[in-house]
This record gives sequence, C-alpha cells and structure tokens, in this order.
Amino acid sequence: MVNSSDIRNVILIGHGGSGKTSLAEAMLHKTGATNRLGSVDEKTSICDYYDEEKEHQHSILSATVHVTHAGKLINLIDTPGYPDFTGSAIKAIPAAETAILVIGASAGIETNTRKMFQLVTEAGMPRIIVINKMDADNVIFSELIQNIRETFGSQCRCANLPTADKTGVIDCVENESGDSPVMDVGQAHTELIESVIEANDDLMESYLSGEEISAEKITAVFVEALKAGTV
Repeated sequence: MVNSSDIRNVILIGHGGSGKTSLAEAMLHKTGATNRLGSVDEKTSICDYYDEEKEHQHSILSATVHVTHAGKLINLIDTPGYPDFTGSAIKAIPAAETAILVIGASAGIETNTRKMFQLVTEAGMPRIIVINKMDADNVIFSELIQNIRETFGSQCRCANLPTADKTGVIDCVENESGDSPVMDVGQAHTELIESVIEANDDLMESYLSGEEISAEKITAVFVEALKAGTV
C-alpha cells in the first residue's frame, strides 16, 4: 500500500529521438524495477511495446511505468515526440504534476521541444530539463546551455553536472568546486543558489546580508522554487 501523499506523477516530454524512452528504461533499471536495461534499438523496450513502435524504433502512444525511490512511488509517463503523434503527449499533460523536458545534446532544441515546453508552462507545471546523449561527438556544451537559456529563460540553471571523466555527477547544490566539461562548477553553484532563494523571502534576505546559506536550506526550498518557476 502506498499513501497518496507518496505518489509522484512525472511526464517525459521532448522532440522525437531525444531519448525519452531510453531515459525511462534507465530509470526503471537503476531503481530495480527491471532486471535488465530495455533498449529501443534492440526492440526490448518496455515502454515501446506495440509492434509498430518496435519496428520504427520510436514511441507512437504514451506509456506509463512506475518506479519506487526514496519511499515514493513515481509514475513515469513516456510520451511520443514526433509531430505526427504529439496528440497523445498533449492528452497526458493533465495527468502529471511535474514535466521533464528531454533534450538530445547533439540535436539541441527542436520544434517539439519548444511546443511541449510551452504547453507544460501554460499548465503551470514545475519543469526540469534533462540534457541527454551527452557522449555524442562535437557537442559544444557552452553553446547548448546558452541556447537553452535564450529559448526558455535565464532561470534555467544547472543542478547537476557530469564529472570530467563522465563517470559521475556533481551536485551543484552541495558542491562549489569540481571539474566538469559543461561549465565551471562554482559558477553553476552560485547561479543555482541565487535562483532557488528567489522563491523564499527569508532566505533571500539572509543571502543579501552576506549570510552563508547551507545546502540543507537550499534543498528544503528547492521544490518551492520549482513550483514558483524561479528555477
């Protein structure tokens, strides 16, 4: 049994080919919901279960799967991203509380990336952007981050950064230094903190008066900031 307060409904949106389904499969496998990593290319994906989806190797209808993490039941709605099938994605938006916008690093911001972001923004949903396929060749991360901010607003801040060797993740709330190929960790930390505390007047006042804001306080107000759209 799961209490209703412990249920989270998250929708994965973005242009076709950005890797939404592969991300969902990775989350299923990482949390232990599956004992193997499903693959779109190998036609073993749980989310793309129709024959036509397997044949064309992309989602046609939205699919719902769930994982358990940190005591929460998280329902993931994996949506199609190609323009011909976005009706299914649009219909799924009211069923979710939070949107994850997936952007393929090499392709960048595409038509449906903009459209879906606009729709979930109009729905008043907290939004998280995931840059996927970061191991692609010839990706200039500084330009990609700049394009994201120019398209979706300066409140787009890096909450996590890959390590230089791409084997780990740097939490930009807790870390003020580190080596990442995407951007300076210290800069990312400062920008993130400043955007998060905009959602809380007391923290903002403390910050402006020179007080050091602990990672615990930032974490506590992070959800509030996502809801308010300051980050």
